Amino acid sequence: METQRKIAEPLLTIPKPKPQFLQQQPQLQTKISNGTGKSKYTELLQVIGEVGQHIRPSYAGHRGSAEKIRQGIIKARALVRECLIETERSSRQ
Repeated sequence: METQRKIAEPLLTIPKPKPQFLQQQPQLQTKISNGTGKSKYTELLQVIGEVGQHIRPSYAGHRGSAEKIRQGIIKARALVRECLIETERSSRQ
């Protein structure tokens, strides 16, 4: 007769995004011509940080967090496209 042993799996730790990241690197906060003073890249980093905050609650089954992650991914995809366009424009100049 064999006894079944449970294998202890390590817990997955997800680091919390640091909001100070944007403050520590002022070179990322470049001004662009739209007048807001906020680059698309900086906005993308903020969206990624917000999505990161909702990952753990979504694992626990929180439906609101899952929806916020979905919306954040949609917004991030659009911002990535805009960042690529902005990068191509600046490389041509």
